[in-house]
Amino acid sequence: MNVDSLMTRDPDCCSPGDSIRAASARMKGSGVGMLPVTEEGRPLGVITDRDVCMAVADGRPDTTAVEQIMSRPAICCGQWERPRAALETMRDKHVRRLVVVDESGSVTGVVALDDLAAEAKERVHEHVPSHSDVVETLRAVSRYRDLQPVGT
Repeated sequence: MNVDSLMTRDPDCCSPGDSIRAASARMKGSGVGMLPVTEEGRPLGVITDRDVCMAVADGRPDTTAVEQIMSRPAICCGQWERPRAALETMRDKHVRRLVVVDESGSVTGVVALDDLAAEAKERVHEHVPSHSDVVETLRAVSRYRDLQPVGT
């Protein structure tokens, strides 16, 4: 089993020059909390609902370009990787979602901690993380970390 069997395929993406209002509307319309920011199909970073909230709290207008507040670089995994490897990347990088890329580096999907947790419930393959692996990762990504100013 590989990440490509668990990921959300063909995610909505945005461009660095899109406004945070447009990115927020896309997130709302898709029911997601993160969009890959791409250029020619390759990930540059991500924008999250949290990035937008922090920008608004800092007084930035909704016309602010995504590139000014996005988190970068995008934390990625290959679609060929095992779910356990994706979980380890999430744990190490303190993120709940990974941008999934193909062999050429183009975005093909997004895999979330929720996707891995759902698969752990079934636990039908040795490469699938266990419940305890998922819980440990959730603890790791939920630990307080110093807030960086928006756009760094």
